[in-house]
Amino acid sequence: MATFDFSGNLPQTKGKITSAQLRSRFNDLKTHINTLNPSGAVLPDISTGAEYQALLLNSTPDGYTMNHVVRADAAQDLGANYAFQADVALTHDDGNGTSGHFLRSDGDGTTSWAATAGTISSSVDSTNFTVSITNGVISRHFVDTSSGAVTATLPASPSDGDEVDLIDFAGSFANNNLTVARNSNKIQGTADDLVVSTNYDNIILQYVTNTGTTLTNDKYVAFGGTNEYADCGNDSSLQITGAITVSAWVNAASAPGILLGKYNTTGNQRSWYIGASTNKFLVVLCEDGTAANKNYHTSVVAYDSAWHHICFTYDGNNTLKLYVDGVEDTSVTKTTDGAMTTLHNSTSDFALGASNGTNPTSYATASLDEVAIWDAALTATQVSQLYMDGAPVDLSVHSASSDLQAWWRMGDGDTFPTLTDSSSNSNDGTMTNMESGDISTGAETGGTINDDTWVFIGNN
Repeated sequence: MATFDFSGNLPQTKGKITSAQLRSRFNDLKTHINTLNPSGAVLPDISTGAEYQALLLNSTPDGYTMNHVVRADAAQDLGANYAFQADVALTHDDGNGTSGHFLRSDGDGTTSWAATAGTISSSVDSTNFTVSITNGVISRHFVDTSSGAVTATLPASPSDGDEVDLIDFAGSFANNNLTVARNSNKIQGTADDLVVSTNYDNIILQYVTNTGTTLTNDKYVAFGGTNEYADCGNDSSLQITGAITVSAWVNAASAPGILLGKYNTTGNQRSWYIGASTNKFLVVLCEDGTAANKNYHTSVVAYDSAWHHICFTYDGNNTLKLYVDGVEDTSVTKTTDGAMTTLHNSTSDFALGASNGTNPTSYATASLDEVAIWDAALTATQVSQLYMDGAPVDLSVHSASSDLQAWWRMGDGDTFPTLTDSSSNSNDGTMTNMESGDISTGAETGGTINDDTWVFIGNN
């Protein structure tokens, strides 16, 4: 059997795999073609939005020639019947293929040869519609919002396991959004409709019932200022330089000090911290360790001697967002707003109740509960899910659990002086200059996540 030779310059046809259906079929074809090559893989796995090449391989008497690959970038690349063509023509397949025939896939791992190309066809919705599901079959809709926004209303009485697949047909969701109306049921555990605003999104939702777990939450930690803090170390999981989300429940009066951070002014080891501007939630970020690039505080009161959920997200590309009680504050005051694309990798320890754990200052006078860090910028929906109408939730079943880098329950399951990290990274905190009584009882009651709700099982 001949070996594919693609060492020279190859002609290219660029596009993007934007449909989950198309991607599964293309990967089937890739697997089949790669099995013919004894020297290794020829085609890569196709992931969301991945660019690909059309490879023209050397033709020898017992070799193979790939004449073209699939097309899937924009509406004009689709067939007249809105069909995706997911076929590759080869001259030989060890006697199984005929020159000019098509290698076809059903998307489930089965490939076959045929004289004609296969298609995936579906109607296109360009006006408001209601999703219907029959006999558990996936309800798949290509949606065209090029002429205006469209609302897709979910079924009023879905069954456990029902799936809905909504695909941006024309690449127009950014200009004219798709709204997914929840129709009295929850989406991602929240009582809010879903707005889809990213071009070529492929949103897959599944309805689940009674799969959530209720978080038992009774304890919190009270920091009294004047040198009280918890040092959580500087594990690599806390050395986040790109996208980040930090979340906490806090009960504090005005001007509580720095609640938590990795921000050491000694030796220019500033990275980030959560603090206060009087009674407002404040976040400071630094790119090179020398001075703040961003200093934002909310217009919404967060420190009024009651429990509030605070959260910030940074996308690793200059966008910082602040949330109070699950809602983004779009009217933040930007005291400093310099451009930045990375967070400084501070060598200082992360601290709860102070600026940092290596050279702590600005000690907090506040009660903290359920503190967590992710190495991703959570979406507005995911942040809303953290708040869950005022009840902390089990982050191990949250939709962003795979990005969770640290989660301190702040008393629940802890034994003084250790505040256990409930993520997989063991970033345990050591309470310093504190007493066992600082682990207090009477925190906000825990809530349930993903209980009778539509959940994301794909976003391609």
